[in-house]
Amino acid sequence: MLNNILSIVLPLMLKFWWVFAIAIIISICRFPIVKGWIGEVIVNFMAKISLSKNTYHLIKNVTIPTDDGTTQIDHIIVSKYGIFVIETKNYKGWIFGSEKQRQWTQQIYKVKNKFQNPLRQNYKHTKTLEKLLGITPYKIFSVIVFIGNSTFKTPMPENVTKGIGYVRYIKSKKDLLFSEEEVANMISKISSDRLRPSLKTHIKHASHVKEIIKSKEYDHSRFMPDNNSFNDFETGTQNELIQEKHDEYSIHLPTGICPKCSVGMGIIYGKYGYYWKCPSCHFTESIKVTCPNCKAKMKLRKDENEYFIYCNFCEIEGVYY
Repeated sequence: MLNNILSIVLPLMLKFWWVFAIAIIISICRFPIVKGWIGEVIVNFMAKISLSKNTYHLIKNVTIPTDDGTTQIDHIIVSKYGIFVIETKNYKGWIFGSEKQRQWTQQIYKVKNKFQNPLRQNYKHTKTLEKLLGITPYKIFSVIVFIGNSTFKTPMPENVTKGIGYVRYIKSKKDLLFSEEEVANMISKISSDRLRPSLKTHIKHASHVKEIIKSKEYDHSRFMPDNNSFNDFETGTQNELIQEKHDEYSIHLPTGICPKCSVGMGIIYGKYGYYWKCPSCHFTESIKVTCPNCKAKMKLRKDENEYFIYCNFCEIEGVYY
């Protein structure tokens, strides 16, 4: 029986070996570590073909010791026009976020995933280099590069780019900030102080990152109440925090007055969601509120006699009416 199966399967495998090879490659490319590596390779390639190596000096995969462990930088480009610290993200789907938001959102169809704001992630990288090289902040630039089939759905700062856009951003910096001698000294300093690129270095840094994440999760669990108790919170303190959060993102209250006949309007729920309607002249007006944080369209929900406006992506909420 087994021999009969093998006699059928083996010839097919030999004939269509390339199909199996492609399937294996696609499966491997889905691993986050492989996706990250592919993104870095693409950024390296674009830098080499688009930036003059005599002016822009690329240093990749740099791990630098810090006071609390290590920090790993995808790419550093040293030039007389400044130092560019590049963080690469290989993502697809819709990307929502803003400069000061702690977490950004990736949406693929109806599936949403949170990830750390890469600008915040790159902040430590830039500060580490500032300290290492003894330079002022205005001479170092944080650059975020998204690689992959992604689309920004909210306005992004100019240093958050897609694909070749990061090269255009780097070339837009025209002011001379360093001499040729200073550039050579900084390249030498980075090369001498970085940890030697190796599997051991990567594993050690990955372990350090896991410890940081675990520590943050522990700190978060200590101060956030669960669903059944207030833990270390007293009721008064909890209410103050909730009110403070609502006040931070509260929306200006609408007047609720019909602009045509000056009669008080009501909020009605219809086929396309909540809207204003005048009971006298039947004037209607849609409710459109933009999130003050990520600029996405906010939604309305009713809780007893109050209406709350909320953002799916930032997870913020405020009283609307």
